[in-house]
Amino acid sequence: MKKVHRIQIGQHRGHARVWLDGQWLKEVGFSTGTHYLRTWNPELRQLALHLPGNDELINEKPFVVSGHHNRPVIDLSNKLVELWFENAVPDQDGKHYVNVTSPCHGVLIIEEAV
Repeated sequence: MKKVHRIQIGQHRGHARVWLDGQWLKEVGFSTGTHYLRTWNPELRQLALHLPGNDELINEKPFVVSGHHNRPVIDLSNKLVELWFENAVPDQDGKHYVNVTSPCHGVLIIEEAV
C-alpha cells in the first residue's frame, strides 16, 4: 500500500508554497543533492516529480533537492504552484492541502487533496 502524505499549501512571499521534507523523501529516492524534473498534467491536475534516467534526454534544467544529508527538502514556491492548485477546495479548517504519493521509487505525485 502506498503511503499518502497530506501537506498544507502554505504561503511564501505572496505565492503558494508546498514544502516537502523528511526522511521519507530519501526513502523514495529524493536525497539531498539529487536532480529531479517536474511535469504538470493539466488533465489529471497532478504535478509529477521524477528522477531522470541516465539515458533520458533532458531539455530543461533539472531542479535539485536541498536540505541536509539526513533531511532532504523540496520547496515548491512560485506563481506556477498557485496556478496548478488554484482550484483546490479548502478543508473544514479553511486550509488547502495536497496529497503526495510515491507510486514507485524516484517518482512523487502531488495532487489536490479532496
